[in-house]
Amino acid sequence: MKKIVDTLRVSITDKCNFNCIYCSRKFNKVDRREILSYEEIIKIVKIFGQIGIEKIKITGGEPLIRKNLSFLIKKISEINRIKEISLTTNGFYLLKKIDELIVSGVKRINISLDTLNRNKFKFITESEHFDKVIDGIKIAKDKFLTIKLNVVLMKINFDEIFDFIDFAKENGLILRFIELMPVDNNLDFWKKNFICYRDAIEKIKSKSKIFFLSHVRNTKYYLIVKDNFKIGFITSVTEPFCSYCNKIRIDAKGNLFLCLYGQPILNFKKILYELDSEEIKKILIEKINSKSFSRTYFNLPVINIIGG
Repeated sequence: MKKIVDTLRVSITDKCNFNCIYCSRKFNKVDRREILSYEEIIKIVKIFGQIGIEKIKITGGEPLIRKNLSFLIKKISEINRIKEISLTTNGFYLLKKIDELIVSGVKRINISLDTLNRNKFKFITESEHFDKVIDGIKIAKDKFLTIKLNVVLMKINFDEIFDFIDFAKENGLILRFIELMPVDNNLDFWKKNFICYRDAIEKIKSKSKIFFLSHVRNTKYYLIVKDNFKIGFITSVTEPFCSYCNKIRIDAKGNLFLCLYGQPILNFKKILYELDSEEIKKILIEKINSKSFSRTYFNLPVINIIGG
């Protein structure tokens, strides 16, 4: 397998306890039999470990919703060649689950938080649990090796850029601003709320010099001189990073995607019971080696909107 693909994102649930305004997914009840079992996930990860995958990122929905997650994480950590397990979360369950995650082997987490304003938080997420998320972050900051704070950049939170910088610096977090992605069900919202990462840089320049540092996979890192603080930008829309992509993903139903916004190329719920591991490995190597690294999702109207 091409070494560039070393990370597998595994969605363990399609459910989420937040209903963020920009999210295109509809978390309707799905027949439990359609969702990958932990045993199936473990078998899948073992196969991927044998063909070069070294890092597993557990996602959802909100993955901390699912029960007995520590069992899954421990089993994955025992798989040969898997060197790192990380997890994404909206932070709601952090206070309750921190110790469980640490004991089971998670050292790195990504937390999504799009505002530091309680009223905006309720508007964006349709949740009133802002304080619970903030308290979770403040406890978690001393528990994990790395915490990345992911902020979707929008007009509604553009005025909070400096607040996020202060918050991340104060709590020892890696701060990353993510360009709002256009997807089929949120195009109107996207058109009205999109902010280019370069606009954020210009805003920061009004108070401090800022220098480009490096491009690490999907993130461009800059140094804010005044604060001596590094921040990242994920420029999915204006400057795609397809040639740097090292990830593939599996959704909660077992569909394999070579691109986050691509089409599924096979379903593990089906082939796990039809083929043996060697046959599956052969198929996966062929599929992954054909993974294209080009901007395929965004159509011309979207490019025109952003002036590309």
